[in-house]
Amino acid sequence: MSTPIIEPSTTGIAARDFQWALRSVVGDDVFEDILRSIPREARDAVRSAPTAAWVPLVHIGEVIDQACQRTGLDEDALLTRTTRMSTERTLNTVWRVLLRMTSDDAIITRTPLLWKRTRNVGELSVTDHGRGFGTLEVMGWPGMTRRSALILSVNIETVLKCAGRRGVRVEWGRTPDGARYHVTWRV
Repeated sequence: MSTPIIEPSTTGIAARDFQWALRSVVGDDVFEDILRSIPREARDAVRSAPTAAWVPLVHIGEVIDQACQRTGLDEDALLTRTTRMSTERTLNTVWRVLLRMTSDDAIITRTPLLWKRTRNVGELSVTDHGRGFGTLEVMGWPGMTRRSALILSVNIETVLKCAGRRGVRVEWGRTPDGARYHVTWRV
């Protein structure tokens, strides 16, 4: 019996926060034009994001592609900005206060739990960590796109900054099985 193919997806809540961020960047009219321009299946998936358990990343990608095409914005710049905004929005609750009281070790070692709650594919593990640094690796997702790898990089950076860490830097690269991230911050 073969293993079913899992379509890489994000949670509906994460997709909703991305939509909010993109709408904030491009404006309501352009956002609605973007939705009208993508295939119906993608549009329906994106519109159902707040109530959907999972939204396929391919549909989020169609929105990103159209946003870049319609606005002329650089994809990396757009992804960095919208990912940072949506992550901050998620954390601008009691989480931000709790993160500031959490040790570096606890933040890094619990990052894989956050991954499991927001992605349905691959596994994030901590391969090394210490005072002011951590190395994380996504495994089990050989088809991880550069776009998804960049988004995770910005997520990691934003979480650490929201947790009050200064001088956060994330260096990353694709691997045959996913991606690897080396994170540093001032102590």
